[in-house]
Amino acid sequence: MLLQPYGVEVQTASLAQQALKIFVQWQPDVLVSDIALPNEHGYTLIQQVRTKAGERGEVVLAIAVTGYANEKMLQRALCAGFDLWFTKPLNFDEFLAVLACLVVCQESSYLIAQRILGNVPRHGDFSLEKQL
Repeated sequence: MLLQPYGVEVQTASLAQQALKIFVQWQPDVLVSDIALPNEHGYTLIQQVRTKAGERGEVVLAIAVTGYANEKMLQRALCAGFDLWFTKPLNFDEFLAVLACLVVCQESSYLIAQRILGNVPRHGDFSLEKQL
């Protein structure tokens, strides 16, 4: 729970199906998932998350985390639907900076769409203090 002191709302799961259930009920702005999950791996989880988010007309950013760092796994994670990749052990300062940048980019995209298209439905509050 390293992110909570920064005001980030965090929910955790140890199994892919548990994470999917939380995702459906909570609708986070960013999903962070280990690739190596018990019973199912993160590749399956992200495909299910992308399907659920698409059904709701939403976009969720997804970050893969793994202890294995090779080009083949990176490509597999990106092709499966993850947006970013971090290798363990995490450099927490870098990770936090990337999360903050994602929030700014997501908020900027919303504001640009709002200006161009007018009334654009908004998914939650994208401030880092609120939730990721």
